[in-house]
Formats: sequence, structure tokens, C-alpha cells
Amino acid sequence: MTIRVTERARSGRSPVWRVSIHLKLAGGRVERKEFNRPREQSHRAVTRWARQKHAELLRERALADAAGVGEIDDVTFAEYARRFLTTYAHRKGLKPSSRRAYEDALRTHLLPNFGRMRVDAIADRHLDQLRDLELSAGTRNRLIAQMSTILNAAFRERCRRAAFRATSVKQDQREPEFWSVADFDALLAAAPSDEHSLVLMLGGLAGLRLGEIAALRRADVNFTRGRRGALHVRRSIWQGQVSTPKGRRSRAVPLHTRLRAVLERWCAGLEEEDLLLATADGRPLTQSMIKHRVRVCEAAMQGVPTRAARGATHKLRHTFCSHLAIMGVSVVQIQRLAGHASLRDTMRYMHLSPSDLDDAIDVLSRRRAGG
Repeated sequence: MTIRVTERARSGRSPVWRVSIHLKLAGGRVERKEFNRPREQSHRAVTRWARQKHAELLRERALADAAGVGEIDDVTFAEYARRFLTTYAHRKGLKPSSRRAYEDALRTHLLPNFGRMRVDAIADRHLDQLRDLELSAGTRNRLIAQMSTILNAAFRERCRRAAFRATSVKQDQREPEFWSVADFDALLAAAPSDEHSLVLMLGGLAGLRLGEIAALRRADVNFTRGRRGALHVRRSIWQGQVSTPKGRRSRAVPLHTRLRAVLERWCAGLEEEDLLLATADGRPLTQSMIKHRVRVCEAAMQGVPTRAARGATHKLRHTFCSHLAIMGVSVVQIQRLAGHASLRDTMRYMHLSPSDLDDAIDVLSRRRAGG
């Protein structure tokens, strides 16, 4: 299909028409271009625009090829990887954690397997070396996705003749692990201090990630916003580096009654720019420090030594999303509260919703009952 026009919903924003244009070029190459058009336009008008855009793109490509722009820079994968980290990563503003992930993947797997190959010569079949690794399916798919991103950046910088499309490994969808309501209450009851309770509640009653918990300041707590007050989640800390939250979006999370009570005591006497959780010298808690506080609570609840507890901090975030789904909160509301960039992330929890599929069968039952 050369042109495809579909309606696309966007969290917190008005829907748009998503226009996907496939350009069939010389030598069997295919490029894909995507555009957003206002939803107020009719499907017919957007399709007409897409056809004109398709013709315009083909003309531009033909002129570029005629001018010799089609020549590529013949480099090895190792040579381009260095360029990728210094130019692409900077231009795209990769978060420190994402850049580190690319560096680790290149060092441990990608450069040893593909470093000497020419960038233009790498095909999907070569990635079988990654698919055959003795790693989890999720890790192998992450490596494949990173490889695809690097090769498609090389294509855009004219180090490849064709875009790269890889086949991922089949991966089972695991259900998120979470604390039941009773177990989470027991976990809170085992907290030895307000600081430990605050860590548990920021994860389990507000859905914050580790880095978001570490980056919270007094100014991010607003007791007068809405009916409940709210947390303004706008920063994250990873290995001492401050950046935006995952997905590059800030969000406001209304305060749970129990969390508000702890925060009202905790914030008394704090200055606006003070961190909520900090070391004695005012520095942010590290991720290992936060995990240790969760581990202390788990050990106290389970009656085991601290070293035997897991300190499952992300399980708290899963608990937040899972409890919302169990109580029948809509998928879009959970997405906004959790700060998920994609609804696919939120849908992992929706099997817990009491009306997830019941409503659909109710409709079918009424139809059958009516004849």
C-alpha cells in the first residue's frame, strides 16, 4: 500500500490523521514517511493531500538521485557507531540512561558481532547472531531494536542505501507482579519510619519511578491543587544526572489520602527547593538507597533478614497501576497517572479490570436474548 490514512488518538491531546507514505525507489528500495494532519479535515481531503505529498516526495528524490546525492559514505559499523554516539545521540537529546544503554549494548554485543562489517552490508539475517544469544527474549529484542535505530540513523545520514527493518523474537507477555491490597497494607504497617512509608507510598500510591522519587522537591508538592492536592512529576535522576521523566513528559498525580497525611508532616519546615528525600548533606538518595529502604520494609513484613528481601521497587509501581485497574479505572486515566508513553504499556494491567471483557459479553448476551 503506497498511502495509508488512519485515525490516531493521543493522550491529553486531540486526535489526528496519521498519514503513512511508502516511496518505492530505484533498486527496489522503499522509504516510509509519516505525517500528522488535523482531525478536523475529512478523510477524503487528507487522502488528496497525501497523494500530492507522495508525488512531491518522489520528485524530490528523483532530483536528488540525478544530482548524485545517492552516493553513500562507505564505513564500518564500528566507525559509524562512534559517530552515532557523538552526533545522533546529541541531536536527539538521548537521556543519560538511554545513552548508557546504547554504550553497554555496543560494547558487549553489537561491536563484537558487527564492528568490522560495512554498515550498508548488514541485513536482517545477520541479526540471527543476536536472536541466538542465551538471553531473555526481552533483552534480545532490545538489542535488535537498538541495532535497528543505529542502522536507520545511518540510512538517514547516507551511510546505507536502504532503511533497515528487523524481525523481533517472539516474546511471551508476562503479567506484572504486584502486592495485593492486604499485602501492601502490611508492607506499610511494617515501615519503621515516615521516610520508609513515604518511599512506599510514592511508588505504590502515586506510581512514581525510582528516579522520579529521588528527584522530588518540596515545590513539587501542591496541597491546594484540585480537591486532593497533587504531586508534580517533572524531573528524574539517574546516577546523579537530572533529566525529564521517562517519555519526556511531566504529569500531575492527585494525592492519595494516606500519602497526603505523610507529606503534610514531612514537608513541614522544608524550603521550596529542598529535596523530599535526601542524605544528611542534602544530596539526592541514590537508587540503591531507595531500594534498601524498600528491602527493610519487605524484610520486616516477611520476618526475614534484610539481605534476604528483594527490595522490589518497581513492584510498587506495578501495584499502583494494578490496583487502579482492579477498581475499574479506565485505561486512559491509568496511562495519564502512570505517565506511560504508549497505551500498550497500560494494557498490561487491564486484564485485572472487572469490566474488561464483561461489558462486551453483556452486549452480546442482550443481543441473543432479544433474538
